[in-house]
Amino acid sequence: VDVYGRAGQLSEAHSLIDLFEKTHPRAPVLYISLLAACRTHKNAKLALEIHDELMTSNTLLTDDQRSAIVVLTANVHSSIGDHNRSLLLRQTLHRDKIPKYAGVTWTEIDGIMYEFYAQDIRHPRSKEIYEQLEILHERLKKLGYQPDESVLTKEERNIEWSIHGHSERLAIAWNLISTSPGTTIQLTKKFTN
Repeated sequence: VDVYGRAGQLSEAHSLIDLFEKTHPRAPVLYISLLAACRTHKNAKLALEIHDELMTSNTLLTDDQRSAIVVLTANVHSSIGDHNRSLLLRQTLHRDKIPKYAGVTWTEIDGIMYEFYAQDIRHPRSKEIYEQLEILHERLKKLGYQPDESVLTKEERNIEWSIHGHSERLAIAWNLISTSPGTTIQLTKKFTN
């Protein structure tokens, strides 16, 4: 499903899920993968169909799956400029008491595991990490990088670090100041509450 989705073949990915479900119980993780592809390829119609089917069916969903379904669907709508629909979807998180899960990223350096959340300032060397992040951001801008702000709400766009302070970027910045040039950087990402 992920391979088809990344290739933009959303119909094929959906057909593969349908084929799987003929002999197996519904697997929400497959739909979540397809929703991520819908966001990449800006297919709001399919995303909303998946959202509505999963959220109104008798499919057993964990809180983190329900959260991912709502947030991914909202992000698809933001990416096409439908901020009203995105806001309505995000409001269902509060209305239905669905916890919104924040991402956490781990990285190991010299046998020590480090944990980062978005906008994390718990690390004793946070100031250096954010300075490195700013250097990295400036280098990327010079190379023509433009962050995709389409998935952010209007309020989030006003917060500079809503994009630049992602947990993955913090972990990368920490690796850059803590390891020798050329060292392989490995990150592990998980959504948690």
